[in-house]
Amino acid sequence: MINSELLDKIIEQFETNPAGFDLTLEQIEKDNILCFDILLGSHAELLTDEEMDYLVFLYVILYEAIQRTTAVAQPDEKTVEQTDESTWDIVNEHKDIEACFDTFVNLTGNEDLVEFIYSSLDPDEESSHHFSDTARVVMISVLISEVRLLLPQNSASL
Repeated sequence: MINSELLDKIIEQFETNPAGFDLTLEQIEKDNILCFDILLGSHAELLTDEEMDYLVFLYVILYEAIQRTTAVAQPDEKTVEQTDESTWDIVNEHKDIEACFDTFVNLTGNEDLVEFIYSSLDPDEESSHHFSDTARVVMISVLISEVRLLLPQNSASL
């Protein structure tokens, strides 16, 4: 199971060894391009370059954590589309990204992953990253879709 300690360890490793980050990114582009396309997909125009870079950074951390703990799922195009739509349906139903937290925990089966996503994008004054509300919603939704797609137990239950 992925926990906050593993996520912190991966961040630390990527900070001390940026080549490891680059290798994981290359692997994603090679092995899981459909999931990677979600990052660059229909909502990308709503993000600044800085926001997009941070989104990719968080995605690579999540991917690496999943890869270290289980086999990464290889969803097909239909599953990718359905999962992305389903995540956005949840966001639109709740009308508040904070209200989606428990639903996302239930869908992913991992509170630490969802907490990591939310806290990484928390509008905290001490954070060096500040995002618009729209960017934050887009980034959380995209990362939740990615986690749902990459975890094997979730890809079968969509």
